[in-house]
Amino acid sequence: MDGTWKQAVTAVEKQRPLVRNAAFVAQSVPSVMQAGKSYAVSITMRNTGTTNWGWEGYKLGSQVPADSTIWGTGRATLNTSPSEIVLPGQTKTFAFTVTAPSTPGTYPFQWRVLQEGVEWFGTASPLLQVSVVQ
Repeated sequence: MDGTWKQAVTAVEKQRPLVRNAAFVAQSVPSVMQAGKSYAVSITMRNTGTTNWGWEGYKLGSQVPADSTIWGTGRATLNTSPSEIVLPGQTKTFAFTVTAPSTPGTYPFQWRVLQEGVEWFGTASPLLQVSVVQ
């Protein structure tokens, strides 16, 4: 021994927790629809979490009630290809087609991001009351 102390120091990088989160940005939805007709709609959401949204089941799902098929579908897919990824901070516009209910009335229209089989997360789109006419 030469009388000196040696100490090993290991740097540990702290990992951020992986958080799924989303914020509503914009939507384009007709306020009046004709019963039984199909309409193109779009909803833009921002990835405000720390995880990438990728091919692993990230979708936009109907609300009020959750998984409702009032609009002919209960899901809008995130990806057009396996290579499409929405990084934290980026926005994604979900463009899809809905079919108005066959019975005239006023119907709720609201959607939220989810990872299929894992969880719903983030803020939903604003609740719209869409008038369906004959």
